[in-house]
Amino acid sequence: MSDLPRDLVEEVLSRVPLTSLRPAKATCKRWNKLFKHRRFTKKHILNSRTAENKKREFMAIMIIDSSVYLMSVGLHYKDDINMESSIERKGKLSSVNDSNRVDIISVFHCNGLLLCHTKEETPRLVVWNPYRGETRWIETSDRHHYNSGIKYRTMFALGYKNSHRRSHKILRYSEINLKYIKYRNTGESKSVEIYNFNSDSWKDITRTANKRFGPQLSLPFRSSSIDNVSLSSVREDQIAVLFQRKDTLRIELWITSKIEPEAVSWSNLFLAVDVEKTLLTYDRFFVDEEKKVFMVFAEDKETQTNKVVAYIIGEVNTLTKEVVHL
Repeated sequence: MSDLPRDLVEEVLSRVPLTSLRPAKATCKRWNKLFKHRRFTKKHILNSRTAENKKREFMAIMIIDSSVYLMSVGLHYKDDINMESSIERKGKLSSVNDSNRVDIISVFHCNGLLLCHTKEETPRLVVWNPYRGETRWIETSDRHHYNSGIKYRTMFALGYKNSHRRSHKILRYSEINLKYIKYRNTGESKSVEIYNFNSDSWKDITRTANKRFGPQLSLPFRSSSIDNVSLSSVREDQIAVLFQRKDTLRIELWITSKIEPEAVSWSNLFLAVDVEKTLLTYDRFFVDEEKKVFMVFAEDKETQTNKVVAYIIGEVNTLTKEVVHL
């Protein structure tokens, strides 16, 4: 293939499955250079989505036992009622520079990149590019918060500037735990910072943040602290929310139909009733909007093992259970 035009090589390799790209990196320096190009990554993601749509399979990002996995999920109706599924592990976050296990507490996705927040005494961030098999560790700028003994609640978001080069940035928002009342009136109750990938530096924007943040967008229902509410992203432009009250087995599944800076619209995908009590605790789920079915991932409490199982719930309230092999 070394004599083929670059555009043809790019077109062929962009259709190669992700699991086969990594061995190919060591095959040819020209290919390795191509894999690092932003245009190739974008084309590979697009072709992967097209192939997945034809097979009705989707890529899902999950945290299982504090580790981040990239999974291929396929949902199919065997008949008008019963569902069958295929779940296959495609990748797991690892770093050659950090051989010790690092637990992950949360993960965020944007444009093929995953931002992972570690569960450590002094948390760190790691950005994972599963298409290139690369990781980048980022020191958080809030180490002094943890060392001071003040308890902060910290949230992160990953995005990029709206330009051709897509310069990625990380937004970090922290606020003091309300139990530490004596700090609330010091003017230091919150902090907002942005990390720039190009400059490898953090910038404090706390004083100007009020001008940049819009109002808090509401959910399509009222909930209490004892109810189950779980969010999941659908592709990169929608949000799904799973809602279940503690006093009922009914599950509501909502998905955004429009998201704007100061407004959000929701549509009710369907209601599931009389589901098993094993679903009363969950924090990971996946939605197939077209088939009106969702998949909940949870620990297998029936067998008292550390295995992860997937519960597949359809619009007609069918329930299928499958063990996830990692």
